[in-house]
Amino acid sequence: MNRYNDGQRDTERIKRNHKRQGALNTAIDDVAAKLGKQYSADVKTKALWLLGEMGKRLPHSVESYLKKLEWFAEHDPHPVVRIHSGGAIRITKKALDKENG
Repeated sequence: MNRYNDGQRDTERIKRNHKRQGALNTAIDDVAAKLGKQYSADVKTKALWLLGEMGKRLPHSVESYLKKLEWFAEHDPHPVVRIHSGGAIRITKKALDKENG
């Protein structure tokens, strides 16, 4: 199987996990795992977008990944990955600030 099909399959699984709101908390680890170097920039970008969405709803669950997201925002060679990582960081930090009052 080629890499495109593997990435497409992973992306579809991430989308299914996101749709199941009850599984959102447990899906965070699965989504964050898609940031590994074996995944394409497309899969990483979608995972980062989902982490941002999850950070809106469960910011404390995503908080433990902020350092990893900051690394991607500064060092990933793909510009879209860096942009989405920065977005996930901003969204999560904003939600954390709102919760902490």
